Amino acid sequence: MPQIQGVLESVPSRRRALPHADGIGEPIQDRAKPTQPSIRQPPASVYISRFRRFCAKIWLLGGLMLIEFRASNFRSIQGELVLSMVATSDKQFIDTNTVKTELRGIDRLLRAVAIFGANGSGKSNILLALESMQHLVAASAARFSPGQQLPYQPFALGESPCEFTEYELTFIHDGVRHQYGFKHDQARIVEEWLLVYVSSKPQTWFFRTFDHGTQKYAYRNSDFLKGKKELWQEATRENALFLSTAAQLNSEQLLPIFRWITEDIVILAGGHSLSAESTLEKLQSPEEHQLILNLLSAADFGICEVDVTQRKVKAHGIEIRGDGTATFSTEDKDEKTPIFSHRTASGAITKFPLEQESLGTQRFFLFAGPLIDILRRGKVLVVDELDNSMHTLLCRRIIELFQVDGIGGRAAQLVFTTHDTSLLDAYGLLRRDQVWLAKKSSSGQNSELVPLTDYMPRKGEALERGYISGRYGGTPTLDVDLFARVRDATQSDRTRININEPYEVRYWSNSLGVDADGLRRAVNSVGNVAADVRNFIVHGL
Repeated sequence: MPQIQGVLESVPSRRRALPHADGIGEPIQDRAKPTQPSIRQPPASVYISRFRRFCAKIWLLGGLMLIEFRASNFRSIQGELVLSMVATSDKQFIDTNTVKTELRGIDRLLRAVAIFGANGSGKSNILLALESMQHLVAASAARFSPGQQLPYQPFALGESPCEFTEYELTFIHDGVRHQYGFKHDQARIVEEWLLVYVSSKPQTWFFRTFDHGTQKYAYRNSDFLKGKKELWQEATRENALFLSTAAQLNSEQLLPIFRWITEDIVILAGGHSLSAESTLEKLQSPEEHQLILNLLSAADFGICEVDVTQRKVKAHGIEIRGDGTATFSTEDKDEKTPIFSHRTASGAITKFPLEQESLGTQRFFLFAGPLIDILRRGKVLVVDELDNSMHTLLCRRIIELFQVDGIGGRAAQLVFTTHDTSLLDAYGLLRRDQVWLAKKSSSGQNSELVPLTDYMPRKGEALERGYISGRYGGTPTLDVDLFARVRDATQSDRTRININEPYEVRYWSNSLGVDADGLRRAVNSVGNVAADVRNFIVHGL
């Protein structure tokens, strides 16, 4: 195809250069006063300190880290939206909040990034876009059948809808920058590419594009990609990714990339509920049992021990026969469940099952197992509403677990959305380049993602106050008049008495100093206007 060569050569040039613009500013002073240490022995800080030292010992060197994620034409995302983990040249908290790379042009990466924004601004859709990309990489080759439609949720509010959804991940693998991405519609993968930056000039390991004229794919494979490339091409269906197919067929170079995208990016978004399986499994190991207990103790849940027991539960099944009839069955099944021990004031031990603990305790317990695994293996944790059911101080401690001084190479990373604005001014927690703002465009239709550094906060600026006041955007524009109308419409009319409503009878009886029967006689005599009823009762008019 004559036009393919030009498209292939243009792939690197159409990617924006990294890193993004530098931020400005000195360290922010924390407004909060230091708190007194807990009187309990040992204090929670001891557990946190032990766990962070443990993380410092077990983090691995090498491996993969996230640099950047891009998405376009997905749900509320219309144009290209970029989330970057590239640190600016700011030296603030450089040892704890960033990690050194050996890449040319990208000196350091951020360990954590927070996304703030109003309800409906698209924060969750940013994470769901990453989850959608991950799902396509994981399932397209192994689980999609030929001709099966791809998950496709394009932006639907534009006057001229875009035809393709596009995703791209930029990451470090074995000390080298990689860019992997693809475009698709409901029927097929339209483009797919993998660029590898061994030097400043990228190697195009593979580029795949669909020619709508010939209804065939054209491939450009580099000699740097080893293996049975022709076999992988022939095996790749139009609704499957070449990366996924080659990984399924044991490509030694592409399999680690496939596994990192599908296994090492842990996404808790879209209303997904956590399973207790990971945490319960870790409780079987004495070392990890103690780690989880340390986390629960550090979080101040009042838990002194956690055990795993077996209980019988009813498992319901259904079998569909060939003739279309169904058989329902119920059987007893053993299920592992955690039991939490609490110490009373007298020193006695009282035990509770998981469902009797608070929602915050339940969520943190389910979160503990995956959290340890993520920190240990240097994975990327992506969480929608990190502060959901958890106190702001607990959220701060979780973020701090990802930001450990002196750890280089493969450090775990955290990307999260939140409404907890107090995190903005917590000293040492978030640098300015770690804060991103999701907002609606000027048309109010599509989502945009803007780094806080674009607003160049002044030295010592109170970020929480600036954000709440709307200086940086990303806050809701609330209609005070409409809220007032709703308030007025839902409030009782205090100028009239409704004797058919028990709560009004109680209110006016107490207010006028009469019993319910006296109030009813007064209303029947002079009507339900409160002033007339009051005059009748007080003056006998």
